[in-house]
Amino acid sequence: MLEQVAPGAFERVPAKVEGAPGHRVYLNVLQHLEGCIDRDRSDRDLYTEEDGIPESVGEVLLVNQLVLSARAIPEDIRMFRPREWTQVLVVDEVVAWALESAKVEGIELQPVDAA
Repeated sequence: MLEQVAPGAFERVPAKVEGAPGHRVYLNVLQHLEGCIDRDRSDRDLYTEEDGIPESVGEVLLVNQLVLSARAIPEDIRMFRPREWTQVLVVDEVVAWALESAKVEGIELQPVDAA
């Protein structure tokens, strides 16, 4: 079902989870969007020199409240990762419904604001 609502947005990678029975699949999301996080309205922490990772200073460390910039997201994109913070996966309502219907494990869906 996911392939029908988000064709080409991800690839399936077979995975074996030690100690877990059955077949597992990792969904690798292919689309990354630059500039889709509203930097003014999101509550986020940035890396500083004190974190000891000089190459990451000024980059996003943690987002407490994510607000997306709607104008930076093309209408045909249903699933993506923000390039500035790749730990999060953003999906539209159709993909969220498909994921819930398929009983996909390992995800937590939360609403996100878009301005």
